[in-house]
Amino acid sequence: MRVSAVALVASFLISGCLDSAPVESAVAEDSDGVPEVPAALPDEREGEFVAFQETNATEPGVGGLDHHHDYWLGRDRVELVQDRFPFNPYGTTPYRGLTLPAGALVFEGTATVEVVIRDPQRHACFPAAWSNGKPTYCTDAVAPGAPDPSPPGVTLEYIHAATTEWIDAGPLVWGEPLVIPVEPKETDMPHAVGSLWRFRVRTSEAPTSATSSFEATVTIVRGAEIAQWPGHPAFYTDSHVRRVLDGVGRTKEPGVAAWYTGTDSDWNYTDPTPDKLISYGTRALRVTIDVTKNERPPGMHTTAWWLGVQNATGRWIEAAPLEPPKDPDAPGAMTFVVAVDDGGMDSPYATRSRWQFELWPSDDPPADGVPAWYTYGYVPFDVQYRIVVDASDLAASPVSKFR
Repeated sequence: MRVSAVALVASFLISGCLDSAPVESAVAEDSDGVPEVPAALPDEREGEFVAFQETNATEPGVGGLDHHHDYWLGRDRVELVQDRFPFNPYGTTPYRGLTLPAGALVFEGTATVEVVIRDPQRHACFPAAWSNGKPTYCTDAVAPGAPDPSPPGVTLEYIHAATTEWIDAGPLVWGEPLVIPVEPKETDMPHAVGSLWRFRVRTSEAPTSATSSFEATVTIVRGAEIAQWPGHPAFYTDSHVRRVLDGVGRTKEPGVAAWYTGTDSDWNYTDPTPDKLISYGTRALRVTIDVTKNERPPGMHTTAWWLGVQNATGRWIEAAPLEPPKDPDAPGAMTFVVAVDDGGMDSPYATRSRWQFELWPSDDPPADGVPAWYTYGYVPFDVQYRIVVDASDLAASPVSKFR
């Protein structure tokens, strides 16, 4: 008897367990007929292929064979971003991050990264004052702007794909490229959907007067070899469902009063990360949350629950439970479903998943156009929970949206 795709999806959502025929795949074998499991990453990168700790199978066809990833398409230079950025006056030394768009990667084969800033201007900052002992934020609207004849001195810091620590690249000279040498292991993984590289420009101006904006360009320059990588792992060879996470999480906030009194250090975000990759072939996640603690101020009640899901690009998806709990103060088990597409998947070669999950309570039903997390930072609470995430290669219609 044939089972329809609709029935399979329904089974996944309800039970999270399926028995199905294995999917055809290619498996690399050595001379003894034993499947080979790649261990060391190319380019002297640290870590191991987490996918090949789960499966020996590779996808059928060319993608399952060892191959190179040449994204240059015959080019020697690729511009990753060109945009205007205003400073935000917060912290003791204001800085501005240069955000790379999704899909803009520092490819394998990159020899240098060039960063240029030019056309300094001044823009309005609303309001240009401090409040409750904390600096206010500038708007991102740079108009009206005017040329700045005496721009501030600025320096560049960056993080590459092999570190999480900021590196001081030195001072930036207006209109001249600052050249950063790149080692092969510092480039982004093939098939990554978001770069691990980060840039930020710092100024020595006082926070309340940091009203500068500038145009910035980040360009990668080719000049290194491109390594050979193993075939793409096949994740759904034996079943349509994989359990990728079974753990605990916590979201704790001290509330707005702690902001005002300066005692806001008691924050605790334990955002669970999958043990397995959410990568090729994945089309939906079934997330089961069981709240074990929901501590609220006296007389305040929870009215709704929301799940924050960060995909491999760093973007957050906001999902509501499939069925709202009858008693939000003690919701018991809640089920969320989130769609997965090629634009948010982990690289099949990643050493760990970049997805994260975060549960949030709400004190009032959110209005249209108002983010579900609009109570962020205002109400003290302590939520603890168990979380189970099942990934499937079957598509589903989720109750979720991009923020």
